[in-house]
Amino acid sequence: MEIRDNPEEILKILVEFQHLETQSTALQNEIIQIPEEISSREKDLAAYALELEQAKNSAEEAAKHRKLLEGEVESLRLKVSSYKTQLMSVKTNAEYQAMLHEISFVEEQITAKEDAILEHMLDAELLGEKVLEVGKIYEEKRKVFAELKKDLEDRAIKAAEELRGLDEKKKELENALPEEQLARYRRVASARNGIAVTPLAGQNCAACHVRLRPQLIAEVKKGKTIIQCENCSRILISS
Repeated sequence: MEIRDNPEEILKILVEFQHLETQSTALQNEIIQIPEEISSREKDLAAYALELEQAKNSAEEAAKHRKLLEGEVESLRLKVSSYKTQLMSVKTNAEYQAMLHEISFVEEQITAKEDAILEHMLDAELLGEKVLEVGKIYEEKRKVFAELKKDLEDRAIKAAEELRGLDEKKKELENALPEEQLARYRRVASARNGIAVTPLAGQNCAACHVRLRPQLIAEVKKGKTIIQCENCSRILISS
């Protein structure tokens, strides 16, 4: 008996084909989602990298500002030293008082800048701690991401291999099915989100939940002919 004359065998093939189609769709979705997942995790890691870069930049700017202040203090100290040398050669009391006033003014500037340097030292300490803290978090995140990326890439390769295997099995079943049965399956699957075969659920179609005629249910349970749901057109099988 040819397979086209054996509804029971056709139904078995259709059920298996539907199963393979469902697996294939799941694998295809997984393969699509893996690069998206990697990209999303890369963005998360990039956010930590940016935070680390900003912390380092802040620490570097603070160090540059402190160095600039230290240079200014050194210049002011040289100015005080020069004024004190000049103080020895002034000839009038007015010049002497003016020079002392200038020395006092410069020394006040030195004190103010030294206070600023101290504040920068405290800030630098805090910024240094932040760089270490953010750097530690980033390194941990980077390692986790590297491991996850490898796992996902390995999974993508495995999924692609599994998909090729399923495609080969589907091809065998396609070749085994009568042309008209395969065409009917594809029409229904195309119209019903890829699900062309569905079991009975009591007295209802398990897919669209419409109540079926008793005679129709009896024919489905016999399995001697290909029966479609009168509402959704899916091929019915006994549960």
